[in-house]
Order: sequence, then C-alpha cells, then structure tokens
Amino acid sequence: MSEDIIGMRKGDYEILGVLGAGGMGTVYKVRNVLSDRIEAMKVLLPNPGDQKALAGRFLREIKVLASLSHPNIAALRTALTIDNQLVMIMEYVEGITLSARVEQGVIPLGQALNYVSQVLAALSYAHKRQVVHRDIKPSNMMLTPEGITKLMDFGIARSGPDMGLTMTGTTLGSLSYMSPEQVKCAPVDARSDLYSLGVSLYEMVTGQRPFLVDSHFSILQAHLLELPKPPVEVKPDLPEAVSKIILKAMEKDPAKRFQSADSFLEAVETAARNNRVAREATQALSAVQSSPGAEVPVRKEATVLLTENIDSRVSPESAQVPQDAPVPFPQRSGQPHRGLYIGLGALIVLLVLMAQTDGRWRGRSRTSGPRSRFNDPPGHKCRNSRYGTQRDGSRTISTSTDCSASPWSSQERSRRTREFGHGQKSCEHRKPSFAGEGAPTRRERRKRAARAVGSRSTSRT
Repeated sequence: MSEDIIGMRKGDYEILGVLGAGGMGTVYKVRNVLSDRIEAMKVLLPNPGDQKALAGRFLREIKVLASLSHPNIAALRTALTIDNQLVMIMEYVEGITLSARVEQGVIPLGQALNYVSQVLAALSYAHKRQVVHRDIKPSNMMLTPEGITKLMDFGIARSGPDMGLTMTGTTLGSLSYMSPEQVKCAPVDARSDLYSLGVSLYEMVTGQRPFLVDSHFSILQAHLLELPKPPVEVKPDLPEAVSKIILKAMEKDPAKRFQSADSFLEAVETAARNNRVAREATQALSAVQSSPGAEVPVRKEATVLLTENIDSRVSPESAQVPQDAPVPFPQRSGQPHRGLYIGLGALIVLLVLMAQTDGRWRGRSRTSGPRSRFNDPPGHKCRNSRYGTQRDGSRTISTSTDCSASPWSSQERSRRTREFGHGQKSCEHRKPSFAGEGAPTRRERRKRAARAVGSRSTSRT
C-alpha cells in the first residue's frame, strides 16, 4: 500500500516515500513542488474511536515544536489541513537513528559522548522552556552524515503545567527507557528525561540495555526495584567515570540524579575530555615504544582511571591518575630548529653589546685621557667653570667662559703656538693649571720682558 501512494500529491507536496509510522500517524518524505525542498510530512491517521484525543495530542505537538528553535531539535516548518487531515511539515533529517546505529555494533566512547552531549544541549534548551519530552530513546535521535544529532518526536511531550497527556500511543520499545516515575504514573519533570537518556547512553557504550528481561511486566518492575549492572562490568575497558555518570543518571530517586541537563552535560563533557587525554597518551606511548632506540619503561596498556566523585559534580580537577602509572616523555618534534634560533639570538645580543662597548671607547678617546693645558681646540668654549686660572696657579673669578680670551700678548701666543700647537689657555674643568708644570711664572715673564726691552734698545744703538 505504501508503494501505491508514492508519487501522489497532497496539496503542494509530492510523496517520495514513507519514513515511519506510529500510534498517531504516518511520516512521509515529501517534496514541495513550489520550492523543490525535501521535507517530512506527518499526517494524523484517521481513528474514529479516539479521533478527538489524537487530534488534541497532535495539536499539542505542533504548538510545542513551534515554540522550539534549536540546532539539535528537528524544526517545524508549518502545519495545515489537507483533505480534512491535520498535517505537520517538518525538517527532513537525512541519516539514521541511533537505535539503528547501535544495532551495527557498540558505539565508540568518544562518539557516544558526543551524541549524548548534543541531545543534552537540546534538552537543556527545551527544559528551560518548560518542555519535557517524556519519550527519550535512541530511535527518537537522528544522526546525520555530518555527525549532528537531532532530537525528534515530541508527540507526548508535556509543556508547562499541562497534565492532559497520557501514554496512549507509546510504542513498546519505550518501556525499556521509561523512568520509575513514569512507570508509577507519577508527575514527571525534566529529571525523567535524564533517566531515559542515561538508559540510552548505557546501551550505546555497552551494546545492551541495562535490564535484560523477557516480559513487559519484568521491565517495568526492573525500573522500579532492580539496580542496573555497572556498565564497567559489562565493558571492562570503559572508564570508571563514565560508568558512574550513567549510574547517577539512572538513580531510582530523582533527587539523587543529575538535577538538570546542564549538570549532566558538564559531567559528560569532562568525561569526553579525559577520554581524549587518555587516547592521546596511549598514542604517544605507542609512538615512543615503536621508535628505535627508545628506552622508556611503559606498560602494554595505557589507561587513565578517573575516580572522581560523581555524587557532587564531575570536574577536571577531580580526575585522579594512579601514582604508579608511567608518565610519557614529551615528543620533541614540534620545534626542530629551536637550538639554531637560540644561537642566533645570543649572537645578535653579543654583537649589540660589542657595538655599544666600541661606541663608549670611541667617545672616551675623544673626551678623556691625559690632556695638556694647551691642546684645547681653537674656539673651545668652557661651559663648566666660572673661574679663570692665572700663571702662578691662583684662580680669579671671571665672568667670561670663553677659553680663547687669552691674556697673553701676540708674541707670547706665537711662541706658545710654535711650542705647543696653539696658545689658548686650557679649560679649568679639564685640567687646572698650576705653577711649576712648565708654565712661566709672573717673575719669569717680567725677566723675559726686561730682556726683550734690553735687546731692542741695544739693537737701536
């Protein structure tokens, strides 16, 4: 019969195939002939005996989905009536359900934690808007080829204080994921969804459900009374932290579970980080062991045991590693030229220091060292001293600081220029002039002046 309707038109939609059927209706894969977009159409099945109740539930699902907009929740496009039937047009999610993925084999821990993290993000968004899904199970989680998880089927979701919904139409598979309060028909809240997700995570990482019974009554009784077998006993290579997270989510008493999707998500993300660290450490140890000449004492299996207290809150600081576990040496493959860079840097610093030192010595050669009173350059201006120096070594206050203002006569300056290079008086701040260091005293100048006068008088006569 399903083949007969393929190609048929319902309004502006062409039916391409059947995606699934449930207690309320059938879901078709359709194409919008106007926009040419592929979508999912959920059609309410005619049920004369309970048409009013089913229509009420269908309308509730439409209103719930219309209030939600999250990347991990299948979006509602529109709702309308076609041929006197309620129709819901939804986002078409290409991929497989997580239940089909579990049938293929155990999901690797990293992938399972990633999928559950996305579902918890969607639940956190819905719970903050007072929406409780009440039918969390792997078959209501779609996995796309890009690895995105979409939460679907809010058919029995409860929004706000609405208590009119019942379990009518719930499929048999949901019994394996029902919370104890659902079994007892007690009021449920967001923690009921967390219990069901804990059961789903148990099945993802172990490949089996927590309660292996053969009747519906036994399943309901197990949810109420039996303790699930720890996942680490079913799958020994599972980290202890992940096993404790699952058992905490599956507590019979809602007060002992995670109190919100955010706290559950935080614990899962911490476990995922620790799992990545353990996997990277194992890969590093394997690389060291396989490299030639490596002599590092390691174990054959590299496991990180995480024994944090899940009763409070899982955090990265609570992860403990056994003290006898070997610590891998870091691989030095990230900076092969590190030594060359250090050597070049040291050489540059040395060259800078040498250049600065050479500049200092050159400056000292121009301004320091033993100087003569008579080797100041012509036109030198003394900027430091307020004192002049007399020939006998005594000092006199002078208002002029010009060293070229020499008191000697032109003949004396010529003679001193022939002897010493130039006839200027040296700066007092460089080397003060004292009598007895080769400079003629006042008496000697007088004698020389007298001899010069006598020689001129003699030459005249």
